Amino acid sequence: MKKIWHWLLIDNNRKVLSFLGKGLFVVVAASWTYFIYFDQAADSDIISPPFPSSDKQPFNITATWREISPNPGNLSQITQEGNSFSFVVKGTALGQPFQSSGNGTIEGAQINSTYSSTIPSTGYCSGTISYNGMQTKSICVDSVNGQFGTVWVRQ
Repeated sequence: MKKIWHWLLIDNNRKVLSFLGKGLFVVVAASWTYFIYFDQAADSDIISPPFPSSDKQPFNITATWREISPNPGNLSQITQEGNSFSFVVKGTALGQPFQSSGNGTIEGAQINSTYSSTIPSTGYCSGTISYNGMQTKSICVDSVNGQFGTVWVRQ
């Protein structure tokens, strides 16, 4: 124990120990921030396999949904009746404000939709709903922006 105290009494040793402690704190804080931020989109409970094809009971997706990729913050209001739904999206795309509306169908965890927007453009999307019904992932093909993936979370 005396050797440790003697080592700590040396000014340069305390400076090195302080530097290492601060560096460790920065690494832990950055890792925690990374984990918290990206875990929302990669949580295995949220992004889980869709229902088996034998389960054709549709989710009720009537809700407000928030886009997390590729245009974080866009909002969609979805209204569902049976296996059909309609939606209105408001937000920005490529830095420009837009509004989009469309309709689609849902079968089990599979969703398909078509839309038109004020960009102006039209397109269609096909995707799945997570097992817990809190997230959707789709691939869309747009007449102006081409193909892109999108992820939405229920609010």
